[in-house]
Amino acid sequence: NAEDAGATLVEVLHETRKVQCPRAHNAVQKFLKGPALCLYNNATFTTDDWEGIRKLSDSIKKDDPLKVGQFGLGFKSVFHITDAVTIISGDKVLFMDPSEPENKMCRIVSLKKLTNICPLEDCLLFWSNYMSTQNINDGHFAATLFWFPLRESPSKISDTVYS
Repeated sequence: NAEDAGATLVEVLHETRKVQCPRAHNAVQKFLKGPALCLYNNATFTTDDWEGIRKLSDSIKKDDPLKVGQFGLGFKSVFHITDAVTIISGDKVLFMDPSEPENKMCRIVSLKKLTNICPLEDCLLFWSNYMSTQNINDGHFAATLFWFPLRESPSKISDTVYS
């Protein structure tokens, strides 16, 4: 995803802290926890990227031989290690859970409204290495951050657990 977006910087962080966000809205607590794998790059999603990332059974890049993601398998491989994905890019936040019905699998909120479902202090607890209070208050993050909480118990998606 980073290469296709033209990113010039990519960072991978294995967040080992056992963290949770109990003050967050119940619907997003499974997305906001650690230990986790965090991927950061300095490019933002396009409209097509937002559309494509939500298509778990298809790829919008399949007809473009110049795109790394043309086979539609790259991003989906994260579900080997996680059941819930958070993506923050530009002015949007996506919460994705493939075990949910299709109409609820992907939920997008504006970055400005993130603090309506998770207190600012808790957001910074997770992402202060990359985001600031200003990013959240201004509603714009000039990069992309993927947050993959590691699966700690068997689930509908997989029985494999990670530590």
